[in-house]
Amino acid sequence: MEHSYSTAIDVNADVVGRSPEVLTSVTAHEFFHLWNVKRIRPQNFEPVDYTKENYTRALWFSEGCTSAAADIIQLRSGLLDEPHFEQQLASGIGELERPGASHPVAEDSSLDAWLEGNSYYRRQNAAFRITTKASCWESFWILAVRDASHGHTSLREVFQWMNENYAKKGRFFPDSDGVRLAAEPWPMRI
Repeated sequence: MEHSYSTAIDVNADVVGRSPEVLTSVTAHEFFHLWNVKRIRPQNFEPVDYTKENYTRALWFSEGCTSAAADIIQLRSGLLDEPHFEQQLASGIGELERPGASHPVAEDSSLDAWLEGNSYYRRQNAAFRITTKASCWESFWILAVRDASHGHTSLREVFQWMNENYAKKGRFFPDSDGVRLAAEPWPMRI
């Protein structure tokens, strides 16, 4: 669970024993939440109320970009090698392409994420893991942003713009519309 200035990470010792990289992956993910979600946050997460669900159509961005950024952090720091990074991405794409897999709209899946604990949503064809699939969606989205800007805008610039225009001003972004605005080419931004 991420907090504004700290995090609490709970990973089963057996899992870490089998796959030590799980701990660095979770740590990188929760570390990046210090910016994406705790500071750069959807309007629908306000006011914070830990006693009930907080629905947002932009969870695809909040979780997916955090997962993508965590992978980049690990890759650049040497904690994740390029072949493993590519294998993870290929595995996620394979999950999206699996025969019979559902292909919900990212925004709809953001709303459904709270239902993951429900037994109906644990069925193979109905399951949606926001962090798994959204991370793949983010990779495609990041490439689309780069392509549309002719290589001038990347995830870094999107986050920098959101940090300057939302977080530092004490504002919250208006769900997916705020993400779209941040990803627009520079002359189109307000």
